[in-house]
Amino acid sequence: MSKPLKLMIQSEGDLPVVSSVMQDAAVRVDDLRYDHATKRFILVCNRYMWEAKRWYRRGQRTRAALHFNDIISVQFKGINQSEKSQVLALLAITSAPLNQDSETPETLITLNFAGGAAIQLQAGCCDGLLSDLSHSWDAKRMPSHNAEP
Repeated sequence: MSKPLKLMIQSEGDLPVVSSVMQDAAVRVDDLRYDHATKRFILVCNRYMWEAKRWYRRGQRTRAALHFNDIISVQFKGINQSEKSQVLALLAITSAPLNQDSETPETLITLNFAGGAAIQLQAGCCDGLLSDLSHSWDAKRMPSHNAEP
C-alpha cells in the first residue's frame, strides 16, 4: 500500500499533474459542493490510483477530496444536480486564463467528465488541494477508454 497522496495546487502549472492522478475518478453528484460564503468548491470521489497500477492487476481506488479556493462562480453543464446518486467519471481537469489584461486576472478551471458533462469554475486564482482520505481497496475493474469510430 502506498502513502496517501497530498498535492497542493498553487498555479495553473500544477493542474496537469492533478488531472493525471484524478483521471477516472468516480464522483457522485451528491459529493459536489460549492460553499458561496468561503468561495470554495469541493469534490469528494473514489480516485483510481494510476500510480499503484503496476502492483495490482485491476488497480486500486481510494477516497479522495479535491478543493479549489477563491471560486467566483460555478457552472454545471450536462449534469442534473437533482440526480444526487448519479455517478460521473472525471476525464481531465484543464485551465485557461481569463481577463489577462485586467488588474485582477482570473482562471477558468474546467472539470471534464465522460459523456460531455463539465463543471466550470471561475477562479480568482488557481489555488487548491488534493488529498487522499482513506486506505485503498481493490478496484472492481481497470478503467478503459474506448476510441469512438
